[in-house]
Amino acid sequence: EKFVPVKDEFYDEDGALIRRLLYDDLKKFPDRYYPMRWTVEPMTEEKKGRKTTIIISEIELNVPIKEDVFTIRALKGYSR
Repeated sequence: EKFVPVKDEFYDEDGALIRRLLYDDLKKFPDRYYPMRWTVEPMTEEKKGRKTTIIISEIELNVPIKEDVFTIRALKGYSR
């Protein structure tokens, strides 16, 4: 079976739906399925009808990551 997300919904602090993220175009890599297209749809009135689509063209699995990437100092360096 394919246990992958098909939709995420995001709500504001008042419980109103503000954004929907849809996943599709599933591909198998090597023993798991991954959605290759992610579509973000704003649900607020002023942005309704717009969307952003992310298309993933390739995936690398089991890539080693150095432990120091997860230090507070390193994480602060990645912030905007």
